[in-house]
Amino acid sequence: MSSADETTAAGYNKWYYLAIWTGILRDFLGWSSEQVFQWAQSTFGTALDRDYDLVYHASPQYWIVNLLIPSQARSKLQGLPLVHLHQALEHAFWDERYPHYTFPPDMDWTPYKGRVTRVLQEHLGSGANE
Repeated sequence: MSSADETTAAGYNKWYYLAIWTGILRDFLGWSSEQVFQWAQSTFGTALDRDYDLVYHASPQYWIVNLLIPSQARSKLQGLPLVHLHQALEHAFWDERYPHYTFPPDMDWTPYKGRVTRVLQEHLGSGANE
């Protein structure tokens, strides 16, 4: 693979992850595309530009589940309860129609928002939406 091909592939991965993050964070948290881009840049830096970076070895959802936990609850969780919540949140996005979390970039995230809300309520109780 030439370096031009690698750049194209890396460009696609970056575009795809940003598209998924933007859809979810817009629909769940009301973030703008610019907010998502700024978060991604501050979190991953130039890693997003490298096609084979570790960031692309996990689903886009994996990297944002912590953002879906209300900040007050996030600051109180640690250890296994936090790990279990992260796992349950990522699993809330599992859908047999999209193996390995390969959702279309223009996905309607409404059904998954309900699943995430249920997971948060199960793990955090009634204060899950704060």
